[in-house]
Amino acid sequence: MRWSFGTLLLVVLLSCIALEGTLQTALPPATLIPTQTSVPANTAAPASIPNDTIISTLLPTLTPVPQDSILFQRDFEDGFIGDWAPVEGVWTLEQEPDGNHCLAGSAHSATPPQIWRHDRTLSWTDYALETRFKFIKGHTLFILIHSIAGSDEHYGVAINEYGYGFMKTWVQLGNNIPMSVYPDRWYTIRVEIQGDSLRAYVDSDALDSRLSQEISLPAPILERGGFGYVIGEEDQVCFDDIKVWSLK
Repeated sequence: MRWSFGTLLLVVLLSCIALEGTLQTALPPATLIPTQTSVPANTAAPASIPNDTIISTLLPTLTPVPQDSILFQRDFEDGFIGDWAPVEGVWTLEQEPDGNHCLAGSAHSATPPQIWRHDRTLSWTDYALETRFKFIKGHTLFILIHSIAGSDEHYGVAINEYGYGFMKTWVQLGNNIPMSVYPDRWYTIRVEIQGDSLRAYVDSDALDSRLSQEISLPAPILERGGFGYVIGEEDQVCFDDIKVWSLK
């Protein structure tokens, strides 16, 4: 039986109320049709700056990364969003009081905001994705990997007020790890997918702790794909210091 988006959203809301303490990963995405009005007109990166080779003042990764393994990195300090594909929501650059620039997403309708690198046309296989994120409003974030354009299948990490855990195409995989999520606080997450292993490490600038989790993926394995972010339909989240590198 196929449910409409509205029905699924109602089920998710009721689940959050009835199953407090359980990670919710069933929030479906919007229809993946890129819009031309989601971001300001001046968001294209200058032609002289290759988006995939921007090397700037990124924070150190949690593990050493050889320069020749880096597939993509972005810190938004050039003042441009760059080569991204917003699908829903409003996506802009924000400048913090210390001068740091970050990518901010928020909703303009009841549809969850989402944005994709290259609109999911990448075909990366084994790789790690590291990004910083900060909740300005709300507490729900999905980081999707191995996602292919034209298919709703993907792996990902779901984060909300109850903790974080893994999912495959909006269905939870394994257990969640309890984690307190606070607004206006930067967190760093690294997600690694290699063969049939999916790993994640979460660290907070404000907490002297690190949460990690690893699972073996059941067959059939999604072997390749790009990455993107989906946030709660009433939330606002900032992203910064994004780095992707090969694990081959």
